Formats: sequence, structure tokens, C-alpha cells
Amino acid sequence: MADKPKPSFFMSITAVLRRTRMHFREINFDKNLTDEDKRKLKEFYLEHFVAPRARTILKQFHPEDFGE
Repeated sequence: MADKPKPSFFMSITAVLRRTRMHFREINFDKNLTDEDKRKLKEFYLEHFVAPRARTILKQFHPEDFGE
């Protein structure tokens, strides 16, 4: 069985951005959250989910930028 082709850098970043926008949209439409709750959730999401995933993608496609 052949290995699945790996997604390109562009496709990987696009997937992260789409997922982030979808989650932010869900946060924005949640009527039970205050504006401050929404801001904090988005900051947490960016820091703990988006940044690590973006770092992984960058290291995968551009390891030289990380001294590797």
C-alpha cells in the first residue's frame, strides 16, 4: 500500500486557519458568553492550540528557520 501524500505547507496552514475561524465563529455566536469571556477563550485557543500547531507546521516545512 502506498503512503498517503503529505499536505503542502499552504494546505496545512489553510486547514489551521479554517479550523480557527470556525471555532471563533462558534465562540462569537455563544449567547451565554460575555465579550470578556469570548476574548479570553480566543486568546487561550490561539496560545494553546494554534501557536503550537503553527510551530509544528513551520518546523516541518522550514526546519532551517529553527536551526535544525
